[in-house]
Amino acid sequence: MAQSIYKTLAETSFANRAIYLICMAIMFVGIVMLITIGGKHVYLIVKHIRFAILYAAIGLILALLIIAALKSIKRNLFTNRTLRLGIIWFLLFGLVNISVSGASYINYKYAKPDVTYYSFKIIKKYTWHSKNAVHYTIDLTYSDIEKELTIGYGAYVDLEVGKYVRGGIRHGALGFDFVEFAKGTNH
Repeated sequence: MAQSIYKTLAETSFANRAIYLICMAIMFVGIVMLITIGGKHVYLIVKHIRFAILYAAIGLILALLIIAALKSIKRNLFTNRTLRLGIIWFLLFGLVNISVSGASYINYKYAKPDVTYYSFKIIKKYTWHSKNAVHYTIDLTYSDIEKELTIGYGAYVDLEVGKYVRGGIRHGALGFDFVEFAKGTNH
């Protein structure tokens, strides 16, 4: 398959090759944004599933509009199966990640500074292992808000199920509230 991509790119016009590489760069930017800023901020949003679906849909619609525009402007771009699939998947994956990551960063970075503090009850403690690390996790609840939080070993040892930890709720710039936990505060 890799030979097919190289052969296809070598045989195609410069404009088609440029469009393909731009779409690949969009996917790369989306992956980098997801790793660096996206996951960190989406994770703290109270209704993170609703947030992710909304902004993924916006990225999907944007990708589909760009694909439709490219198809109407450069018809020969979509005659080759390899180019067509690469462009479609690179744009879909990249723009969905850029949309969700960018929106989560904006929601967090430009949030209202007011923080309303609550006492979250620790309902569960557990560890899980990845390839090279142990992750210490607690599940917290307050009213209708439930959050899973990965913490350091020292905090994990200090916290007990049934006890409370102080956490704040901030109103994000895009209308999605997110949780901020004060480090080392429990009562």
